[in-house]
Amino acid sequence: LPLQQGVQELQQFIAPLPEATEQVALAGSVGFVGNIQGTLRSPQVSGTASLANIALNRWALDPLITGPVRLDASGTTVDLQGSASDRIQLALDNRYLPTGFDVQLQELKATGSREGNLLKTTVAHVPIQEFRSLIPPGLLPPLIAAQPLAGDFSGQVDVNLSNWGLAGTVEIAGLKVGPLQAEQFTGGVQYIDGAIALEGAELRTGETLYLFSGRAIPFGPDPQVQAEAEIVNGDLKDMLAALEIAQLSDVLQLTRTVSSPATGSAADLVTVGVGQSQIPLPPQPESDAAEADSQELDLERLSEILALLDQSQQDSINALPLPPLKFVRGGITGKLSIGGSLKNGFDGLQGEVNLQGENWQWGNYVADRVTIKGNLQEGIVAIQPFELQTGEGTILLSGVFGADNINGQVQITDFPIITLQDLIPLPPAIGFGGQINATATLAGDRANPQMLGRVNITDANINDTPIDTATANFNYNKSVLRFGARSTLIESGTPLTLTGRIPYQLPIPGTSPPPDYGVEVSANLKNDGLAILNIITHQQLIWQGGDAAVDVKLVGQLDPETQRLAALIADGEVRIADGVVGSALLPEEPLTNINGYIHLDFDQIEVQELTGQFGGGAIAIAGNLPTFQRTPQANPLTVQMQQLNVELRGVIEGIIDGQVQVLGTALAPEVTGDVGVSNGEVQLLGVAGLTSKVAGGDGDGLGGGLTSLVELRDLKITLTNDFILRQFPILEFAARGSLTVNGVLPNLEPQGEIDLTRGYLNLFTTQFRLDGDYLNQALLSPITGLDPFLDMRLIGSVLETERRAFAVESANAEVADQPTNVGSLQSLQVIAEVQASAFQLIETLRTSQRQGLSPNNRLIALSSSPRRSETEILALMGGTFVNSVAGGDNTALVGGLANIAGSALFGDIQRTVSDTFGLSEFRIFPAQVINTDEDADSSDGTLGIAVELSKTVADRASISVFQFLTPANQPPRFNIRYRIDENFTLRGSTDLEGDDRAVLEYEVRF
Repeated sequence: LPLQQGVQELQQFIAPLPEATEQVALAGSVGFVGNIQGTLRSPQVSGTASLANIALNRWALDPLITGPVRLDASGTTVDLQGSASDRIQLALDNRYLPTGFDVQLQELKATGSREGNLLKTTVAHVPIQEFRSLIPPGLLPPLIAAQPLAGDFSGQVDVNLSNWGLAGTVEIAGLKVGPLQAEQFTGGVQYIDGAIALEGAELRTGETLYLFSGRAIPFGPDPQVQAEAEIVNGDLKDMLAALEIAQLSDVLQLTRTVSSPATGSAADLVTVGVGQSQIPLPPQPESDAAEADSQELDLERLSEILALLDQSQQDSINALPLPPLKFVRGGITGKLSIGGSLKNGFDGLQGEVNLQGENWQWGNYVADRVTIKGNLQEGIVAIQPFELQTGEGTILLSGVFGADNINGQVQITDFPIITLQDLIPLPPAIGFGGQINATATLAGDRANPQMLGRVNITDANINDTPIDTATANFNYNKSVLRFGARSTLIESGTPLTLTGRIPYQLPIPGTSPPPDYGVEVSANLKNDGLAILNIITHQQLIWQGGDAAVDVKLVGQLDPETQRLAALIADGEVRIADGVVGSALLPEEPLTNINGYIHLDFDQIEVQELTGQFGGGAIAIAGNLPTFQRTPQANPLTVQMQQLNVELRGVIEGIIDGQVQVLGTALAPEVTGDVGVSNGEVQLLGVAGLTSKVAGGDGDGLGGGLTSLVELRDLKITLTNDFILRQFPILEFAARGSLTVNGVLPNLEPQGEIDLTRGYLNLFTTQFRLDGDYLNQALLSPITGLDPFLDMRLIGSVLETERRAFAVESANAEVADQPTNVGSLQSLQVIAEVQASAFQLIETLRTSQRQGLSPNNRLIALSSSPRRSETEILALMGGTFVNSVAGGDNTALVGGLANIAGSALFGDIQRTVSDTFGLSEFRIFPAQVINTDEDADSSDGTLGIAVELSKTVADRASISVFQFLTPANQPPRFNIRYRIDENFTLRGSTDLEGDDRAVLEYEVRF
């Protein structure tokens, strides 16, 4: 019978098949051309079959696969070849049992041959996710059916054709089961009578190796499992990476994934067409439509609520001050076992765990040794115990934890408190030290975990300040922590007591929120208990004595979303009598006679009166300051300062007068007002050092965590009465003016122009003084901060020694005519123009002095009159000292040494005399005395000490008096100098003893 069957859609063939094929998505068409002979009992079929555009779930075969098909009494053979690489070769015996096959579909390869009743098969590159679609729904328990499955399966398996049992070895690369990912899985597998056995299995993730064995019955109404696992050379990093856990929130997601029921996709909604796709649906009654809309809105609202709950749990976890889990490191070994029924999820399982860890690290948290022992029984976890050891400290946790009952104990012994520093919700300026000893009892259930315990801290210190005793009792119930603490700062001192209530929901799925978010904290301390001021300020303020009493109650509201205070009200009072407070920054004199009364009235602090004495002056504080919510104040907190002699060691000193107001709030104060500083001075590099200390918040600074809370707002500072800018011994300038300061320490933003009225700058052995005819200024801006930009012009004098072939008169001392080759002295005026910041200027001057190099000419430009090159000027400024060392001129060598010594010894005297008498210059310096003895060698000269007073009366004219102090009996000379231009200079001098001279100088440089 010739037969030519047309192309048929394959989906029609599987439609009548049982539910086992419901998960199979089959597409494509099949065709056959051939002959059928024989009888119905013994048919003989031969012909050609073709498969076109075949797709099975996610597999897509070659577009066309075709080949011969034969069926007779001896068996069946199929040999189909694709247009590319796909092929299907199959041989069956007369009972339709396979005797051999060779299949290649894309990357999948499978071959098999029969030996007796065993079909020996080899498979490679089979995507195991496709196995799930071949398992009828309902056979897998929800706990397993819900998990993702992926991997590349290969292996050698023997199939017993008598009972369809399986045995062999398998390998899965890139295995993923639920949240678990592994690089490779290998093992021996058996399947018989619905039971799967696993022997000698190995799972590798990174450097971690897991050994498995077990047995499971995954199908049927009561699936069972029994398994054991051993971790060999485990690494926490590998384990977390295998479970795709990098954050604490990923643990929550993992819990949801494991406990979620199986869900499907849109493709799983199989619908059956009725052949009338173009007919519209009948209209829906209005009542039904309204009900449908209402149901849709209810579903949308339910979805929003579920999303908000998920986000709330996520925020709670993110709010924990813990590092990401991706930073966990450490070794782990041990064994785990699990068994029981999968019908009821975890509630039907029993298990045991025995793990040991070494050298665990999680961010800053370190554990030398970790032991975990416990078991699981009907959904209840028993820990026996969990032990963590770091150094000499240990944490022990034991107990029973279930959904309906929690019963456990926590014991902490000599555990370093610094290890838990990041978990304590205190400002960064508070640093703890010591060892924790604590006991606590755990109770309640998953919705309401409870804890009752006591804490004792030994060798306690806060901010490096020793604490004599520190104990606390606490109770956690209904997501609210209640505590009472007691501490004495010194032995036999007055105790500080602290009680409070703080709501906090543990970031654990299933826990209930607190009934309200009210915060209450009460504090009480007296007299020496006020030494807590030492702790809070990092010893920058030190309570040294007096009578004091503090009784304060704080009431606030916590924002559950941000875990921050949304409102704060204070009630209480502070009384101080004859108090004394010292300061590490102002060690010379403490603040004494502190008396006052402060009332904390709901949402503001009312300072009725607070006075004290400091540095011979007085300070008075009064007014109101809100604690939390900024509100306008009719009587803002005001600080009056009168004649406060402030001396900040190595930084600034002066007398301060003025008035400032403290605005804003107690948690974010803003200081504004007017302050005058007189008779003071500031060390420029001292300011830079103080700024760096504040920025670093080290023990010698101001404690950046506290000072950063205070903001300056348009604080005006006026410098009067010759305020000095100094960096001894490099420079010193008298300043006058005002500036406005904004910002916080260490990022102050000053703005202003300060006039520099007089002063000096030293470069090598030459001293420069400010040019009074130039507007010398220090400019401060928010960009440069406390490093002012200096715009200055300075004038100095240097001596130039010349040897000429004719007699010539000295510029400053006209001595007797000398024979040919006798040297003479000439005074050069050197001008230094400075355009640099103060720190840049000091640095370049220091470098120049230390290395004998030219200062940075972009910061300091040098010129002279008469004109000399910069190289010549620098040589002259270095003194004949440098030249004499190279040239061997003993007289000049001695002069150079004397010049250096004179600059160091007489510098202050010279400046004082000049300033007192209004001179342009007063100098004491070495000078060469020309020998007038007719019998002496005409080329000889002696070294003497001279003094010169000069006064500039115009831009080009000056008068001076020159007198040798040694040798004695040298008459004084009175000089006048007038520079006509760059080439001509008119000089005149007299000693009033008949030696009168006048010289017209012409000079040109080649």
